[in-house]
Amino acid sequence: MQGSGDVKPGQFFEIATDVRFLRRAVSVADVDGNDARILIRAVGAGSNWLASKEKGEYLDVTGPLGQGINIPDKDPVMLLGGGVGAAPLLYLARKLKDKGLRVQAFLGARTKKEVILEEEFRTLC
Repeated sequence: MQGSGDVKPGQFFEIATDVRFLRRAVSVADVDGNDARILIRAVGAGSNWLASKEKGEYLDVTGPLGQGINIPDKDPVMLLGGGVGAAPLLYLARKLKDKGLRVQAFLGARTKKEVILEEEFRTLC
């Protein structure tokens, strides 16, 4: 994705789907160079359509949107997220670690199977 290296933690993209006229707001889970990583929980027609896309397919994307999160100067920093709500915290954890801050993450979900990104957070926190 062009320009995704300018994405700040806490920002999001809006993605057009073939379902209705509404775009889907999707948080940025991580950034690597010009590649932005997003996570989709397929629960409805729009999210199922997005989840069916293959690598290399083009999407109509607007963003990054939103102000993002200010990175604090002091540690420790504790992050708390549940289910897919934990996704945008991964990029924040990476930026905090890159700044040399100590980070703790607490992840929750309805079931253990639904906890996401556990290993990625372990490498950063």
